[in-house]
Amino acid sequence: MSTIHRRRFPGLNPVALQHPYDRAALGALQRVPGLDIVVRKFIELFPERVAYIQNVAQTVRVTTTQCPQLYAQLQEACAILDVREPELYVAQYPVPNSYTSGHDHPYIVVTTGLLDLMNEEEMLAVIAHELGHIKSGHVLYKTMARGMSFLLTILGDMTLGIGRLVGRTLEATLLEWDRKSEFTADRSSLLVVQDPQMMLSLMMKFAGGT
Repeated sequence: MSTIHRRRFPGLNPVALQHPYDRAALGALQRVPGLDIVVRKFIELFPERVAYIQNVAQTVRVTTTQCPQLYAQLQEACAILDVREPELYVAQYPVPNSYTSGHDHPYIVVTTGLLDLMNEEEMLAVIAHELGHIKSGHVLYKTMARGMSFLLTILGDMTLGIGRLVGRTLEATLLEWDRKSEFTADRSSLLVVQDPQMMLSLMMKFAGGT
């Protein structure tokens, strides 16, 4: 783990962290009729506990004894952003990726492909990005965005297609917010690594590989 001294932000307000694009898109999403109904149905159809158990069975949890360097990065990022430490897992998968799941008890997953591609500081930025989603309360809607198409198909079958038709506006608005929320998460990355060049390196690797 590097010995770089980074500034910390105790008591960091999620509102101050939120990017204006994220804020505007979230407001538009929350004004879509039927959002509360879809949220309730999503929680009913996609029980968090089942997804969590599946994740635990298929990934390696990062701890002081398993991937300790990665765990130290998680601790540092949490301290800088003033976020309660979530569980962190490594999934064996060649495609570089990371995501956060669990709307009540969030946990982060990074892939082995991501670990192979990124250096130590870039991995710190990735972890901080996911912590930004947690701190900003994005996780439920982000999880919904990943399963929205499947959820609307189920609702459509239950309502003879009406649910799918009505849900198109919600789906489009949710996906629009999903992309805009990434600006807030990237702000979190920059607050943690505190190095714009490192962020450029990270983005270029995601865009074009090595």
